[in-house]
Parts: sequence; C-alpha cells; structure tokens
Amino acid sequence: MLENDIFEQWLHDEAKRVLAKLKDNQLLTQDDKLIIVLKGQINHFHHLDVEL
Repeated sequence: MLENDIFEQWLHDEAKRVLAKLKDNQLLTQDDKLIIVLKGQINHFHHLDVEL
C-alpha cells in the first residue's frame, strides 16, 4: 500500500501543477495531458470502490 500512497501523492501534486498551468492559460504538454487522464482514472477507481 505504501507504493500506492506515494504514487497517489505524486499524482495529486502533478495534477495541481497542471491545473495551475490551465488557469494561467499555458499550453499543456503531452505529459500534462497524461497526468489529467491518470488523475481521472484514479478518481474513477475510488468511486467504484465506494459504490461496490
């Protein structure tokens, strides 16, 4: 579980960074877009865990 916690914290920090870029109307890199996709997937998985 520790690895999951480390990954999720990293992803959370990266998602905050990308959202700040969006708010500043900066262009997103391919990596930035992948961060948003990963964050969406993690959120989706958490909702599935709660529903099941």
